[in-house]
Amino acid sequence: MTFALVHGAWHGAWAWDALIPEFEARSHRVVAPDLPCEDVNAGAAEYAQVVIDALEFDARLRAVEDKVKSADERHWRRTDPEADARVEQFRNRADSYHAQAAKARAAGDERKARQADAQAVQWEEWLKTARGAVDR
Repeated sequence: MTFALVHGAWHGAWAWDALIPEFEARSHRVVAPDLPCEDVNAGAAEYAQVVIDALEFDARLRAVEDKVKSADERHWRRTDPEADARVEQFRNRADSYHAQAAKARAAGDERKARQADAQAVQWEEWLKTARGAVDR
């Protein structure tokens, strides 16, 4: 959430210097523009426009930040060595359960084979999800 802090007469954005860190510590964004107090012809409309401009600029800045963060996260997912290790671990686990199912069938234990097949299917689902995270 973004808060617009508007100072009163004979003040400036500096009036909020002690309060802004409190908002930011709670994960809020803050804009505190300086109003055009030096312009004796400026009225409420001009003051409001300064606040609107500050909020619009903050929104554009947030959009850029979000794109940079998203690109960074995509890059991390592609280069995360643990993600590749998880994919390999899930693949090995699924293969292991397939082997257990084949061994159980060869021994005539269809119940154990079905259980192993079910486990293999579950690990293959997790493998698919893990691959999707790496491939993004």
